[in-house]
Amino acid sequence: MIPIIISRIFEPLIGFILLFAVAALRSGVFGWDLIFMMSIFFLTMIVPPAALLFWAVKTKRITNWDISDRSQRVWALLVFGVFLFCDYFLMQYVGTPLMQQIFLFLLIIFFGFFIITLRFKISGHIMTATLVLLFLMSWYGWITAPFFLIIPLLGWSRIVLKRHAMGEIVGGVIYPLIVYSIAHFLQLV
Repeated sequence: MIPIIISRIFEPLIGFILLFAVAALRSGVFGWDLIFMMSIFFLTMIVPPAALLFWAVKTKRITNWDISDRSQRVWALLVFGVFLFCDYFLMQYVGTPLMQQIFLFLLIIFFGFFIITLRFKISGHIMTATLVLLFLMSWYGWITAPFFLIIPLLGWSRIVLKRHAMGEIVGGVIYPLIVYSIAHFLQLV
């Protein structure tokens, strides 16, 4: 029961909501403007992929919410990629420069994740948690370091639930670290 709760609390879609909200606040978006942006984000970037994923599980097109079968991930990620690409252009219209920068970064990291998925499997939960924590650390400094304990806790839950092997967990940490480090070095984030 505890591993399921941990996995659901740190669901990638929830991580993206947190990242987007913090980025909006860091960009100086408050009050009704924040509510408007979060509503657009939620209705266009969270609800459609979540509804599609729910439908795919219910109609047995995929085995489970986590898309544990790597071969099933390819088509799901293609669809999510189309949503992300559309959302990137929407963000150019309603987002702040920081949010636009984050969405460009998300497109890049998603493309790499998709390529990796064609051959291997890494944890999307761990990748998203690592990404969110890297952004939080870059914005707020070492005060956020204790939150990195979430990663081994989440990794443990994914292994206990038999959703991933240890190598897939490690890959879910290393991949975003490498991409984020390169993007940071090139001053893209």
